[in-house]
Amino acid sequence: MIGLPCDAMRCGANQRCELTLKSNSTALKISGVIFAAILGLIVLIALFDWNMLRPYINRKVSEATGRGAKDTFKNPDVGPYKGPIALKAGAVLALAAINPLAAVLPLVNVKKVPDPDCASAIAQAEKPPAVKTPKVKAPNVKAPNMKAPAKK
Repeated sequence: MIGLPCDAMRCGANQRCELTLKSNSTALKISGVIFAAILGLIVLIALFDWNMLRPYINRKVSEATGRGAKDTFKNPDVGPYKGPIALKAGAVLALAAINPLAAVLPLVNVKKVPDPDCASAIAQAEKPPAVKTPKVKAPNVKAPNMKAPAKK
């Protein structure tokens, strides 16, 4: 408890009011966990080898932006395809005017995944494997030149 001098008009001439400070252990634990998570994330970002992700990131950015190579090897035209990028930028601006959170939607690439042919895959998995035994030929070995034993 901390003793604080009180206002003489409210508490009396020589009285002291007491203010009690209680520590909320749950709030301290939660803030400690959040601090540890943030610190761990900072260490992960600082020590992670980002060069490992570079090919993956480059491929995904190329797919998303429509960047690529056109024409021939002799006269290549390397760069982004301007049509899809302009279309996405227009959609982002239109949706941002309506709702800023909706502006992310045109940037999400949704690809239709073909339906897998599960029946044939299951039938193939249940079928016993065809094991072929290789035919082994006897080695062609010639006997050394030896005289046959004499007959009596």
